[in-house]
Amino acid sequence: MFAEALCKYNKRTLIDSPNVFVGRSSEAEFLKNLSACAPELDAIFSRCAESYSDFGLSPAEFREAVIGAVNKYLIAPGSRVPSIPELRRFIGELQAFDLYMALGCACGNEQAWWEFDRTHRSFIERWASHLVRSGADADEVIDSIYVELFGTKIVSGVRQSKF
Repeated sequence: MFAEALCKYNKRTLIDSPNVFVGRSSEAEFLKNLSACAPELDAIFSRCAESYSDFGLSPAEFREAVIGAVNKYLIAPGSRVPSIPELRRFIGELQAFDLYMALGCACGNEQAWWEFDRTHRSFIERWASHLVRSGADADEVIDSIYVELFGTKIVSGVRQSKF
């Protein structure tokens, strides 16, 4: 259940989502509207990068993730292109710091994982304890959550998250 909740921030969902447009004019309008939101995106990225300077994310990676979220939540087949105010509202409502941390974790950044652990471990422990009756079982749930999130596969010296 917890892993499912985090799935909305996974790299595949946020970056690999294709745009769904009826024609080239719709795509051009979307890109124009998105360009109008560039200052907001740049400001959000700057705040996140300032807070988490060691996560190693580029503005392009962050922008791609936000575009993926827009594709997932605002664009449906056959629907109209989101307006500039709709895009601005959506971007403003993003949990940007969580998204930034999730992207860092998905890229295998060790510091991002440490920050995730520092920020969320107590919640995961309380949640696991609430779900099971014994402390030993709760520890097992916590361990399995971290294995699922953190991953066990290492590629080119970088741990690959399942998310």
